Parts: sequence; C-alpha cells; structure tokens
Amino acid sequence: MRKQILTIIIILMAALSLASCSAGERADPVYDAPDRNTAIMSPTDATGLVTVKNTADGAVYLQFGALKLLPGFFQYEGFPRAMASMTILPGMAGEFYRCTLDWIEPLDEGVFSATALSAPAGDGLEIVLNSGYTCVEDGYLSIHYLTWWGEHPQHHDFTLFAPDPSNPFILELRQDSHSDAQDVYSDGLVCFDINGLPDTAGETITIQLNWTKPNGTKGTAYFGFKTRE
Repeated sequence: MRKQILTIIIILMAALSLASCSAGERADPVYDAPDRNTAIMSPTDATGLVTVKNTADGAVYLQFGALKLLPGFFQYEGFPRAMASMTILPGMAGEFYRCTLDWIEPLDEGVFSATALSAPAGDGLEIVLNSGYTCVEDGYLSIHYLTWWGEHPQHHDFTLFAPDPSNPFILELRQDSHSDAQDVYSDGLVCFDINGLPDTAGETITIQLNWTKPNGTKGTAYFGFKTRE
C-alpha cells in the first residue's frame, strides 16, 4: 500500500494545487481544504481525495469537496477516504454529477480519540504541509507524511488524540513504527475521522495539530475544521 501511494504521489504531485492558506490574525497559516470548481462545462480530469458515501437509497457516490459524483461500475469495499483519478462529466442529475473512475486507492486509517489516550511515545515523522493531500475536509483530517521505512517495511500505526480534554481542538499525532528499520525515508498517506470533535454548528473553527519530527523537534500546524453535515 505504501509503495503504491509513493508511486502515485510522485506522478501526481505536480498536478495538485497547494492547500490554500488564510492567516487571519494568527501569524501561522491555517491550512484549508482545496477549493473544488462546481461549474463543470466539459469533461474534467481530476485527481484528489474523495469520501465514499451512500445516498438515501443505498447508491454509492463520491464527495469531492463540494461536488457529489456518481461513479459507474464501482464496487464499494467499506473504506471511507480514498485517492481517486476520475473524469467528471458535464450535466447534473439532481445534485449529482456523473464521473468515470480510472482508479481509486483507499487511504490507511489512523485511530482518533477526542479524549486523552495512553498512546505510545511515538516515532518522529514530518508532515508535508504544502500538499493537496494534507487537509481537513468533510470531517476528515488527511495527512501526507514522510518517515523512515525498512527495506521490507513493518506496518506503521498512527494515533491522533486530544491530550487536554478541556481543549479538544488541540490535537497530537503519534506514529508507532513498531521498530521498523530506517532504510528508506519516503512518504505515505493516513486519514482520521475527526467528526467526533465538538459540533461547530456550521462554523469553521481552527484546530491545532502537534507532532514530533524525526530530529526530535516539535511541529505545529493549524487547520480549518467544520463538522460534517
């Protein structure tokens, strides 16, 4: 899975837009979800993160930013967030566009808790902030990261939690590499369903993400978050 993601990312990074930043009154940028164009006038090729959902009558559709896409001949396999390459077709059927899928690849899912956890101390990693894959969108925090892997890699586990329950919008990310070797420094993707945070009542609030880098220093980033409707 990690090697497939690495290959796809190398090919597609040039096509991704940077996550937009809004500094507001804070000196640090706030990394918002990428904008999606809703005016589809002709077939549009798109690659990015989607949420796999079901309509009220059970049909599978893809949430791509503000767009709702109906893919043809797609077998849902139980994963919520995925990286997809697709062609969005013009013309709407109600609130949906139709699309064809070239491929779809599920993201690894990390463990999220809105309360404090007794998580492992954690191994260092770096978050790629200027990546369209690092964003909070549709109630999910998706992270494009860099870390050390063995030549024959172990599975890495990721935990996201709120160390201080009195401020649940300050989150800490930890990685447990299970003593994986440090042969290759390369990237991967992981997502967390953070919709269990306190309801934002339709407003976008700022969450703070903290993590430990490979050199032992601390990293911090800020993201806009709105409860998934």
